[in-house]
Amino acid sequence: MEVSKFNEKLNKVDNNIYVIEEIVTPVKGIYEAELIHDNANLSTLNVYTGAKLTGDKISNYSTSTPSLTPWKTIIKIFSDKSPLYISYETTGDQVEAEDINNLQDAVVETQESLNSEIDRAIGAENTLTTNLTNEVNRATLAENTLNNNLNSEINRAKSAESTLSTNLNSEITRAKNSESALNDALAAEVNRAKASENTLNDNINEEKTRAANAEKFLTDNLSSEVNRAKQTEDSIKSDINANRSNWNDAYNKRHVHNNKEILDGLGKNVDGDLTFNGGKIVSTTVNGLTDDVTIQGGNNITIVKEGNSIVVSAAGGQEKIVTNTPISILTTNWTLDTTVTPSRYNVTIQHNLNDSNILVGVYNGTKMLEMVEVQIKDDNSIILYNYEAIDCKVIINSSGQPTEVIDNLDSSESNKALSAKQGKILKELINSVEGGVLIGDTLANAQPISLFMKIIG
Repeated sequence: MEVSKFNEKLNKVDNNIYVIEEIVTPVKGIYEAELIHDNANLSTLNVYTGAKLTGDKISNYSTSTPSLTPWKTIIKIFSDKSPLYISYETTGDQVEAEDINNLQDAVVETQESLNSEIDRAIGAENTLTTNLTNEVNRATLAENTLNNNLNSEINRAKSAESTLSTNLNSEITRAKNSESALNDALAAEVNRAKASENTLNDNINEEKTRAANAEKFLTDNLSSEVNRAKQTEDSIKSDINANRSNWNDAYNKRHVHNNKEILDGLGKNVDGDLTFNGGKIVSTTVNGLTDDVTIQGGNNITIVKEGNSIVVSAAGGQEKIVTNTPISILTTNWTLDTTVTPSRYNVTIQHNLNDSNILVGVYNGTKMLEMVEVQIKDDNSIILYNYEAIDCKVIINSSGQPTEVIDNLDSSESNKALSAKQGKILKELINSVEGGVLIGDTLANAQPISLFMKIIG
């Protein structure tokens, strides 16, 4: 039940003035209601946005007086601000029939609500009493059942306790007998282990003595063998060093051209020109790596241009050098070969020198480059291999004569080439002694091995 609200009334006393301030809240910009107190002096009525005549003053309002209750005042305020404070003066409230009627209605409503609550409470009390009686009866039955079950469980537990006590006594007796047997066995094992320990100590001491003697014997023999091996190794190294220069000379001469003297005469002066005996090739770039060159011949030198090649010959035509004009290779001319590991690029170059006895130079600007491999395909073409495609120029020099190749190690010729086969044999001989030797019972039985020495025989 909603509680009725009554405003406190002010007594009317002669020559007594009350100052009132009401706080109101407009709804959607409008507030309309009766002033709480009667007999308001409208000349003192003010509306502000703050308490005690503070804030903004609100002038947009109106008042009216009901004809049947002229002591009441109805105020209507138009404002979007909230809350608002209404202040005015009054001489006191007027006691009227409406106030008595409102009070009587509230008392009657209260009595009706109280009677309704009494009836509801009596009904709820009767229901609770019935439920309580039912629960007492149910609890009594449950208690009797629990007592019966408890007595049965007590009897069962006593019987089980008697059985467990009997079994426990039997286990105690068995455990004591087993403990006694284990103690006897442990004492016997301790005596056996001590005897075995003494035997092992004696054997260990005997083995230490034997091992120390064997170690001393091996150390003495190893020192003697190391000294002997070092002497033998020094002797073999001495033989190798004595013959190394001859072997290296033979290996380095495995590919010597019969026009070596002319090639040895090629060089570069301080101006960057390519020079030869008695003359020079003058170019706009270092080493003559352009298509436009000027050739200045020297004494006993014949210079002839044949097609795209330049032929430089000595007097009498005994020896000559054929040089093709620089061949430009672009990165787009290379082909990637993925069938080999690692993958690499190759390019085939045609030179029209009709000779497989050639010298190939690859340049990038003034810098000579090293290729992964240069392969002579035939007398008029070569194949370059490299790990990347590059822009470069290629110069190919030919002596115009084949070079004689010797396939043995007996010749003393100084201007002939040694075959690759004989060079491989010399390389294997040198490599076989660089890592040490395998010492045998005689020098004839010595065999090359890695970096270790092994005794045989």
